Amino acid sequence: MAKRATKALSVAELEQQLTEKRKELSDLEKERDQLKSRLTDVDARITQLKGKKRSTTKVRRKPSRKRPKNKKPLKAYLVDILTKNKKGLDMNGLITAVGESGYKTTSSNPRSVIYQCIWNNDEFVKDEKSGLYRLK
Repeated sequence: MAKRATKALSVAELEQQLTEKRKELSDLEKERDQLKSRLTDVDARITQLKGKKRSTTKVRRKPSRKRPKNKKPLKAYLVDILTKNKKGLDMNGLITAVGESGYKTTSSNPRSVIYQCIWNNDEFVKDEKSGLYRLK
């Protein structure tokens, strides 16, 4: 079909061209769908003949952080320390004493670990006047 200026075409001619384009598009879409279906069948046949493909690369895992092994729980360390110090210790004193007693932690904030242990156990009391932690 020769291209002519669209101003020179009548409405009927424009509709005819539009219909032809739509038919051509429809035919191409059908052909594409048939080719896709055929390609899917071919891929399935290839996979069937080859078998399952195994991955040759190993997945590297992030090394897990080793948790330190202590001889006894933190609570036992705190009880031992506060038994020796009847008057009690402030938080900084407890942190120092726990570290010197051999307790190991990988925590970036050992203050919060010790505080949680004290808070969650009824054996420990804080003297509000002096700010020292003691055993009950």
